[in-house]
Parts: sequence; structure tokens; C-alpha cells
Amino acid sequence: MKNQASGVIGDFNKAQQDAGITIFVPRDAAFARLPQSLKIQSLPADKKALVIEYHAIHSYYGADILKILVNPFEPTLATEVTNATSFRFSIAQFKGYVVIHTGIGKRSVVMETIYDRKPLAIYSVSDVLLPRDIFQ
Repeated sequence: MKNQASGVIGDFNKAQQDAGITIFVPRDAAFARLPQSLKIQSLPADKKALVIEYHAIHSYYGADILKILVNPFEPTLATEVTNATSFRFSIAQFKGYVVIHTGIGKRSVVMETIYDRKPLAIYSVSDVLLPRDIFQ
């Protein structure tokens, strides 16, 4: 896993230096609520790395932009790493909240801004973002 982790860190650093990066960090309780069939710990290292990269977008979306953003097919860092058209999620607005939907489970709500200074934005989200490409 160490090599996979260093690859993820390298991908995050490269994205930040290019167009910026937006990262969605699940709260601790989100991991505890995952059903046993969706536990990330049981995945092989390469799949764990993809799940981590699935929580990041290779674009800087500051809080003002994120509040008005609507994108039904947002590519993630996992999309880029796999050179595929998969590993995408949708970002939308619902009742004044920014929500992310992966196609698995309920929508994750952006709860708060942790850090927002170009080229990096970090937000906490209510639920773990589960890529359909891994958890079908």
C-alpha cells in the first residue's frame, strides 16, 4: 500500500500545481455508517488508491463556485489515473446544499469548507463517495 499511497500523493501534488484541486473529505462517522459489503478496508491496495482519488477533482472549485456548480459527469482524479471515462460523479444543488451523487447509496452533502485558497479547496462531506466502478 505504501507505493500506492505515494502515487496518490504524487497525483494530488501534480493536480494542485496544474489547474488546482478540490478534495472532498468524508467525516469519520461516514466510514462507520458504511455497510459491511462496502467496507473499504477489504479492498486491494490499488482499489483503495482509486477510492481516495475518487474524492478529488483536478480543478479548483472555491466555495463561491461550488455553490453554483452543476455538473452531471464530473471527472475525478481516478478518472485521469485510469484513462477512462468512468470514475465520475454528479454535483448539484438541492435545497440550498451542494450534493454529490455517485450512483451508489444516498447523496453526500458538502458540510463545511475546511480550506479554500487557490489552488486548493478542501470540503468535508457527509458520506463516503463510493465509485460504481468498484462497488457494483
